[in-house]
Amino acid sequence: MSEKQFIQENVPQQTATPGYVYRNLKAIDGVAKVNLESFNSLKGAVLIAINSNRPLQIKTFIAATQKEIQDKTFKVMKFTDSRGSRMFSPLQLYDCKAKSIQIDQQAFWKIFNTCGKTNQ
Repeated sequence: MSEKQFIQENVPQQTATPGYVYRNLKAIDGVAKVNLESFNSLKGAVLIAINSNRPLQIKTFIAATQKEIQDKTFKVMKFTDSRGSRMFSPLQLYDCKAKSIQIDQQAFWKIFNTCGKTNQ
């Protein structure tokens, strides 16, 4: 098998193509290891940034986050259900210690439905 050979066009293009962005992103270390959905999202954002002539704000975001981490002021916002988490204690089979786990309403109904019960 022969290797792909690329040629340049004689006339300069006005916009970047998805293929151009794809090839150059794949050449960056670590980018090829992300999942397909994330890669396609990144590819789309880079293509839009190039063609709209606006800078991609990733450099600013990375620099600001790294500075917060170094200054020890980095605090991540955590999502909580607007009604709060629901607590319940399942029956312990092998241990008599009381333990509580947190689940949200969606997970509760998934567990409930997999037990063969219907919504009543």
